[in-house]
Amino acid sequence: MAQLTVKNVSRKVDGTDILSSVTIAFNHGVTGLIGANGAGKSSLLRAIALLDPISEGDVLIDGKSILENPQALYQQLGFVFQHSPSYGHLSVNEFLHYIAAMKGLTRDIADSQITHWLDKVNMSAFRDRMMSDCSGGMKQRVGIVQALLGNPKVLLLDEPTVALDHNERLAFYSLIKDISTSTTVVIVSHLSDDIEALADHLVFLERGKVTQIGDVQSLRQQASQALSDTNLSISDVITYFMSSVGSNLSEEVVECGA
Repeated sequence: MAQLTVKNVSRKVDGTDILSSVTIAFNHGVTGLIGANGAGKSSLLRAIALLDPISEGDVLIDGKSILENPQALYQQLGFVFQHSPSYGHLSVNEFLHYIAAMKGLTRDIADSQITHWLDKVNMSAFRDRMMSDCSGGMKQRVGIVQALLGNPKVLLLDEPTVALDHNERLAFYSLIKDISTSTTVVIVSHLSDDIEALADHLVFLERGKVTQIGDVQSLRQQASQALSDTNLSISDVITYFMSSVGSNLSEEVVECGA
């Protein structure tokens, strides 16, 4: 199980703090990033993946800086985007082989993994379909497969179920829970069902800073005691902690799954 560490990461755009001295150690399981629009959730994912420049700080996988060796990131990290790249001129198979080549996989290994993961997301029958002819849900499932090629140590999920129907979403939950036993997973989703089904830990962000962190059970107990209600849903827990962020901004090192 890889440890993903975000160390004093800051990002400024036109003088505005998008992320401010964020330090988090993600140790195992699935961590949900929670916050209002503009809190810095997707910005943090993109910073981890080096898709957006970091003004200060570092990102480490198993103690090694990915800033010092960004090429190694391709072999260690997978990213499921909210809107998967279309590459309409390629077939599903061609697109996945293109991604596999970028990750340094041999042709034989790529073939084996593509076959395996397409089967897991019920896309085997559409391997030769052009990406331009795929529905939104199909493109999203292809996007999930491309992220899993190479068996990454870290998997980042940005609104991964947005285009999936009910049955596809349930299959996705099962897949991610299985993967999370050996992979560090970080998810951003506005759907409380996604967080309820997947998250072992939660990190709350406000104005680019960490405000609260903990495992789901502990946070639920804390909110239940404060509200004198033992039947809180995950949505209730999220609402409680988001309503109290102003007095709880933190710049301390925080850990998920410690």
